[in-house]
Amino acid sequence: MKTFVVLALSLAVVSCSFTSFVLRNQCDFAISVYRTGYDRPETDQCILPSGLGCAIAFNATHVEFRANKEGKAQTKFSLNENQSEVDYYEIDTSAGYDTPVAIYTTDGHSRNLTCNSATCSDAGQRQQLPHGGKFYVVYCP
Repeated sequence: MKTFVVLALSLAVVSCSFTSFVLRNQCDFAISVYRTGYDRPETDQCILPSGLGCAIAFNATHVEFRANKEGKAQTKFSLNENQSEVDYYEIDTSAGYDTPVAIYTTDGHSRNLTCNSATCSDAGQRQQLPHGGKFYVVYCP
């Protein structure tokens, strides 16, 4: 019984340090959200019909999402970078722009980012918040 309690407490402590994501498609068409990152192979993370979403969580990594395999606009996240207990996030349109996207935070203090055009002012505006929060990445916000 003691082993079970210690294991349960250990898992609870570890799970608190994850940053979670809800990927949501509000476009009028289906999208496949692709995930990439430093030294990571490209992964088809979620296939999202219009109006649906999926949820995932990561810890201490660099994660990028884009709509569809050839997607241009990317949302980028550096989670617990250098064990700083800080998560950084931004929208990157340096490779081009294709699908409107927004990053919404839930901490009540951090800046939300939205990019609805190739000249959006939020592109490249790196932001930060304490590690372990929750992000909403919304396509066609």
